[in-house]
Amino acid sequence: MSDLIVSKKDKCYSNECKIKKKNGGASMFRLKPKENKFFVLFSKSSHITHEISKCLPTAISNIDDLEKILSQASKLEKEADAINDKIIDELKKTFITPLDREDLFALANMLDDYVDQVQEIIERMYVYQAKQPIDLANDLAKLIESVGSSIVTIFDLIENVQANQQELLDEVRKIVTWENQGDKLYRKGMAQLFSECKDPIEIIKWKEILEHMEDCLDHGEKIGDIIRGVVMKYA
Repeated sequence: MSDLIVSKKDKCYSNECKIKKKNGGASMFRLKPKENKFFVLFSKSSHITHEISKCLPTAISNIDDLEKILSQASKLEKEADAINDKIIDELKKTFITPLDREDLFALANMLDDYVDQVQEIIERMYVYQAKQPIDLANDLAKLIESVGSSIVTIFDLIENVQANQQELLDEVRKIVTWENQGDKLYRKGMAQLFSECKDPIEIIKWKEILEHMEDCLDHGEKIGDIIRGVVMKYA
């Protein structure tokens, strides 16, 4: 009985693949207007990701204006949640998706999580009433902003994976490079924090903030890993 069920699923999946690969695979990547809705939504989500990532260096550089910056970041976070909900709703209603359903679902949630993480970093700075940060905190914030910029580029390219596979992989490599740089900056920043900061409370505050910034860069790399997998599937 279980073999029969699996067989039916395989047949259904096979038929879906045949439809997607019709005309040499072109129909998978050059979609009808009604199917473009996924890429429109992902483009909006990626731009929000970039916008909120730009808030972080601003927050680090304007530590006395955190309430206003947090308000802006929280607004962007709510917009990201709404778009993520739309993507999930469309996945429920759409029989044939432009990319694997699992990949679209994962990417939608990972982008939303990235936005959440940046918003939470700024929120912690505000709630903890963190004072002047160490220099390397700003360097980490700029790396997070750079990842946000690459995410926009990726989702501008992903509608046509075959034609843009090299450019997509180039952007993923950038994200990996920035994550590696972030690891080094994080270690240097922690060393600087413990050697130069004399206030133990500030050490506790910035230790946690730096940890979350490093986690955010790790999360960006995970988004890149999914994109690399998509390219390998459809190249």
